[in-house]
Amino acid sequence: MSIARESCQSTEVADRVKIGCSANSEFNNELLRNLSYTQIKHPITYELWQNSALSFTAFFTDLPLPLEKASALFFSRIKKNIYQYKKYRSPMNEYKLDSIDWKLLAILQSDAGLSNLELADQVCLSPSPCSRRVKNLENLGYINRRVTLIDPLKVGLPVTVFVQVTMHHQVKKDLDHFATQVLNWPEVMECYLMTGDFDYLIRVVAPDLLAYQAFLDKLTQVEGLDHVKSSFSLKPICYKTELPLGHLA
Repeated sequence: MSIARESCQSTEVADRVKIGCSANSEFNNELLRNLSYTQIKHPITYELWQNSALSFTAFFTDLPLPLEKASALFFSRIKKNIYQYKKYRSPMNEYKLDSIDWKLLAILQSDAGLSNLELADQVCLSPSPCSRRVKNLENLGYINRRVTLIDPLKVGLPVTVFVQVTMHHQVKKDLDHFATQVLNWPEVMECYLMTGDFDYLIRVVAPDLLAYQAFLDKLTQVEGLDHVKSSFSLKPICYKTELPLGHLA
């Protein structure tokens, strides 16, 4: 169902509810005030309506009952779930992920290229709820982005160097300047501000030693830099991009 169609149905349903639900004012006012938001802008709450005994929009469009009886029946059916509706609608309460959400995250970490149909099949959902859950995870910031991991050897980048950088003084101006420079260097794969004997730990990839020497010349020209120590990787033992989620599921 398209957004335009949902919006149209929301308007029609809202008009019918206004006419026929005066006897259910306890729930009616809250529902009418947030009807369009619930169905279009908040997929998790909308899923509650879809998973109820009767579909939200179909209830008022297809049910062969007088409007007053249909309205009363609808509100009696959702009364047991009204606390969930208020919970998810409130901006003060963040949606709490369930076991299906954690499973979706684990699967997408392993293979973000799965189609929505394949993903839905693995978590035992129909495609539409699965798509809404993934979109919700993106909106909440659990999914930062989706990328393709390239083998560095296949693209001619066999040299990996871990670089320890020490600054003259740990003043904000120098630290901010160094961070700005690092962000502009494509050779830098990772950079961390550290505690201990040095200030930054950097992971650099390069095609050969000459290319790394050129990067080193660029690095040592940064203002405020005091000391650089390079350690070359002989071979990778363990490299992961999947976060452990077992403690959350």
